[in-house]
Amino acid sequence: MLVVRVRGRLCAIAAGSVVETLRPLPVDGGLRGDGELIVGTSIVRGAPVPVFDLGSLFGSGEAHPSTRFVVLRVEARQVAVAVEEVLGVREIDPRLLTTLPPLLQCAEARVVESIASLDGSFLVVLRAAAIVPEETWSAIAGGAPRSEEGHPS
Repeated sequence: MLVVRVRGRLCAIAAGSVVETLRPLPVDGGLRGDGELIVGTSIVRGAPVPVFDLGSLFGSGEAHPSTRFVVLRVEARQVAVAVEEVLGVREIDPRLLTTLPPLLQCAEARVVESIASLDGSFLVVLRAAAIVPEETWSAIAGGAPRSEEGHPS
């Protein structure tokens, strides 16, 4: 699992979904989806990639500046998620993972695969494929620029 820090929380993403981590790149804010999850679009290795604020999944906690992008493979697509810190790849014992209790579920619970404790801290394990809802992919496809201008048509 790749462990990252988002709004002060530890989160883990299956390493098999991670393409790369990199310093934040310039983001064109012209492409926005519902809510504040999508920040805009960035050019990663020559291709436009939607950038999402992973911290927005956790509501109105104190936002910290993103210092890294984590590029994820979501089916045949790529997406960059902005995180505060990449802490590294960790082996997490599957026996320590538990499903999200009903009392802790929220609108974004579809993204949470399980929860655990890591080094005495609460750890949220995320489903990479669910970070971007299908409605958002549809909105991006319908309004995404087809040119290099980076602005919606």
